[in-house]
Amino acid sequence: MPTARNTTWAASTGEPGAARRDRRPPYLLGCRGLVERHDAPAAKTSELARVHPLEYIEAIREASPRNGIVHLDPDTAMSPHTWDAALHAAGAAVLATDLVIGGRADSAFCAVRPPGHHATRTRAMGFCLSNNVAVGAMHALEQHGLSRVAIIDFDVHHGNGTEDIFSDDERVVMASIFQHPFYPYSGTEHVAPNMANVPLPAGSDGRALRAAVRKSGCRRSTNSRRR
Repeated sequence: MPTARNTTWAASTGEPGAARRDRRPPYLLGCRGLVERHDAPAAKTSELARVHPLEYIEAIREASPRNGIVHLDPDTAMSPHTWDAALHAAGAAVLATDLVIGGRADSAFCAVRPPGHHATRTRAMGFCLSNNVAVGAMHALEQHGLSRVAIIDFDVHHGNGTEDIFSDDERVVMASIFQHPFYPYSGTEHVAPNMANVPLPAGSDGRALRAAVRKSGCRRSTNSRRR
C-alpha cells in the first residue's frame, strides 16, 4: 500500500499566507493563491469508532505486520505502514470537515490512500480499511452538530461500504454513481429510502449519466431533505 503522506487541499478563504504553495498535485497546478495544503493528522480511535466497532478497529490494528505483506482478503493488503496511512487518510476527512464547517475554507479535497468507500462497518475490502468519507460525515454530525449530510459517490465502483454504514440513517442521503456490472457487484437495488444507486454501463457518456440520475430519483432524494 502507498506510504506517502496524506494531504488535505483546501480552497483559500483569503487568509494571510494563502499564496504560499508547494508540492501541488498536477490537477492543482495553476491554482496558486487559491488553495492551501494541510498535512492530515491521524484520526483518533473515538473518531473511527463513530463508524466502526472498536473490535473491528483493534482487529485491523493487530493485523498490521511488522514486516512483509499480509492480505485481509484477495484485494486488500497491509504493509507495516498501511495502518498509519489509513489513520491519516481518515484524519484528512476529519480535518477537511473542520476547515469547511469552521469557515477556514470554502471547500476541501483529500488526496489520500488507502481509499475508503468499500469498507463496511465490520469488513475491510477493495483496498479500504476505514471508511474515510463516513468518518468525515459522522464528525460533521456528532462533533459539529449538523442535522443533515449528503454524500455523492462517483467512482467506477459502487460505494457499498458507505451504503452499509448509512442505510436508513435519516440524517444522511447518499447517491452512488458507478459502472455496472463491476466490482463489488452490488448497488443494483435501492436498499433504503436515503440511498440512490445509479448503475451505468461501461462507456456511458454525460447524457446517459444525466438520464440515469433523473430516472433514479436521486435529485428527489436530496431535495426532500432540504428545509
